[in-house]
Amino acid sequence: MNASIVLGIDLGPTSDIYNVALTAHILFAIAGFGAVLLNGVYLTKARRLLGPQGRAISEVNYSVAAIAEWLILLVPVSGFALVWASDGSWDLSTTWLSVSSALFVVAFVISRAVLMPGHRRINQLLGNLETGSADETATLADIDRHLRNNGIAGATLNLLLVAILALMIWKPGA
Repeated sequence: MNASIVLGIDLGPTSDIYNVALTAHILFAIAGFGAVLLNGVYLTKARRLLGPQGRAISEVNYSVAAIAEWLILLVPVSGFALVWASDGSWDLSTTWLSVSSALFVVAFVISRAVLMPGHRRINQLLGNLETGSADETATLADIDRHLRNNGIAGATLNLLLVAILALMIWKPGA
């Protein structure tokens, strides 16, 4: 499609604004998703260490994941900017865009409903172990249950990310 000018801004897949949006989209994806892809490794290490070191690892990982969540939210924002800057080359009703958007929403709900609350609870339980304010056997069993749930949620999120990437690379329905 031919590039057009809107409000004095050149649009189209070869325009500078499109390239800036694409750069931002990729950067947000790398920084956001990259920061959380190995969360399970950190939580497993925290479980092995327990005590102040294990709790510190888990709490720092949770803080990084919370920052990454904001970057991840900027991925669809920059994606919508790409659609706008494409000057009609892409449309939100295009199969790969609508399906990847829906998968993103599913992934975000899993993250907010399972992963982050589970991680917060693990941090709390690690703190309880450290202070001795809870039965150790029951607390460890509770930590392990949350680790399993977070492991399943994390693996699901990773598969959804792969599916979204595949849609963006191969663009079915484009």
